[in-house]
Amino acid sequence: MVITMFVGMAIELFLSLGLGMYHYRLDNVPLWLLFGHGFIFALVFRLSRKQWAIKRTIVIQKTLLCFAVLYSVFWLIWANDWFGFLSAIAFMAIVYFAKKMRLFLLIMFTVVCYIELIGAATGCWDWPETAFNVSSWLASGNPPSGIAVFYLIINIIVFWIYMRLLHPTTKRRYQNIILRKI
Repeated sequence: MVITMFVGMAIELFLSLGLGMYHYRLDNVPLWLLFGHGFIFALVFRLSRKQWAIKRTIVIQKTLLCFAVLYSVFWLIWANDWFGFLSAIAFMAIVYFAKKMRLFLLIMFTVVCYIELIGAATGCWDWPETAFNVSSWLASGNPPSGIAVFYLIINIIVFWIYMRLLHPTTKRRYQNIILRKI
């Protein structure tokens, strides 16, 4: 979780202030985001590990997948959100191949959609009308529907840091599991 906090904050600084992908109300990156990304990760992790969720994994996955598709299509039609729609397609492709993490990822998509809607509706942040505020050919919603793909990127970076730098025995264990399957 600590890694998630700092990686999330670094990515927020890069995407918001560096690339201008979105804009916070006070022209900064709020300090509470340091804890926000760690909280989102912890919440989604705990929800995906609850006994009731594990027992109903298939039903929950199908329901959340239908929600994700309908949500992205709705934003595409209603707000011309091509950036969000293409991001959602990338997210769904990753979900398709990540069988063991599918429940976690779909819950994350849903939680991120909720947080993004609340943040944009209350004026905490806003998204430009085009992706990264530079590509006039790639329209974006406020918020883009598939923005959870960037949270997924944060999780991949955190997992890589954990495996490579902080816990090499875990890395060896995963390599042995993969080698046994081949």
